[in-house]
Amino acid sequence: MLYKKQVFCLLIFCILYVQYNAAQLPYNKKEVYKKKPEGSIIVKAIDDLGYKYYSVTDSLMTDELNANFYSGKLPRLLLEDTYQMSEYIINAISGKENLLKSNKKEISFYEIRKNTLLNFKEASNKLTNNKEALLFLNWNRFLNAIAYVDAYCDEIILFRNDMGNPYMPKQSNINKYKSDSKIFEESIGADGITNKQWMKIMERGGGPGAHDRIRLTGRKNQEALIKLKKKERASIKVGNLEKIKTTSSTIDGLTYMYSSFPPKQLSFLYSNDNELVKGFVDWIIYINSGNSVKLSEILRVGLDVEIFTKNDINQSLVRNVYRDIIDKKNNRVRLEFSTKHFDAIKFSDIKITEVIIKKSLIRFFGRMDNSIQESDKEIVILLRHIDGNLLSSIIEIINERRKSLNEYDESILNLSRY
Repeated sequence: MLYKKQVFCLLIFCILYVQYNAAQLPYNKKEVYKKKPEGSIIVKAIDDLGYKYYSVTDSLMTDELNANFYSGKLPRLLLEDTYQMSEYIINAISGKENLLKSNKKEISFYEIRKNTLLNFKEASNKLTNNKEALLFLNWNRFLNAIAYVDAYCDEIILFRNDMGNPYMPKQSNINKYKSDSKIFEESIGADGITNKQWMKIMERGGGPGAHDRIRLTGRKNQEALIKLKKKERASIKVGNLEKIKTTSSTIDGLTYMYSSFPPKQLSFLYSNDNELVKGFVDWIIYINSGNSVKLSEILRVGLDVEIFTKNDINQSLVRNVYRDIIDKKNNRVRLEFSTKHFDAIKFSDIKITEVIIKKSLIRFFGRMDNSIQESDKEIVILLRHIDGNLLSSIIEIINERRKSLNEYDESILNLSRY
């Protein structure tokens, strides 16, 4: 009995210790200023960023993520790059050159998070306590780093959503009102129409064409709902909604079918392997069904739609113009950009028009948005076979899915979710 009490007390002590340490981290609550600080706009920008980072990383780690933190790419890479940007912010304020620190492979999530928050607080204190700090401020480097960390926080939110551990802001108006699409969706009954529409169709008994009018009205409602959700930038789960209206197109003798709702945007750096392959399968089917799309709709390279490989702050972020995708049996494919289109080009200026699939190569063809000539199209992205049968498996999935709207089965390819 005494032993059980000791274990219980030790457990309570550990919980209180963790809570105490979490409470001691900077930005565990919104910063309140007693007086206007020196360089207040810049200080507030850093403090707001620190609070956002604290919030989006709070309760991020699950048992599954902890077990894969050192061996996986995500979210470790994302957190390490955020830490590096916090170093850039301090250096920009101090007028120092950026000295890249080698990342410790065995550093824990909690250490990375703590050190990043401490860096934000140090930068804020430097500007608050030293009136001359603004004289040394490298504005371009500072503003870039601030924008990058903000984008990293948004990437963490997306990562959490994908992992089923969504970020819930402490102060949010999300639940205080319903969107137009939600109101409209709730007004639609099981037959796909609203009560008002049903009463109008059924007045005077409805007549022999009532059933067809109900079905036609239901389809129009679903199309209207899709348009509302697109406008609100909402995501719709695969289901009957996307299956209501399908279109087909034949490319090289192959018939592709697709939903009128486009796939979601991917990240070249931060979408995990499974998410990246699933997304590219959807985009290939969507493009080869007759849709030309901007490259920026398909991919963001880490942070934004522009790539500056010659800019010193970005050089550490976009290390290569390719990314290897490896399954659990070490089969490998390479997602590769044309160097010509990767260097200082806005992704929004490139339009992908066609995807050609061969046995060991998938080629994405595109042209500059202002180009009229069809002959101007060039290879922009390659998905290339490197080793094993991974690419052939991906092509097989594309061929199966282009015939119907089957769900993507992530267990087939055994790709990493980190």
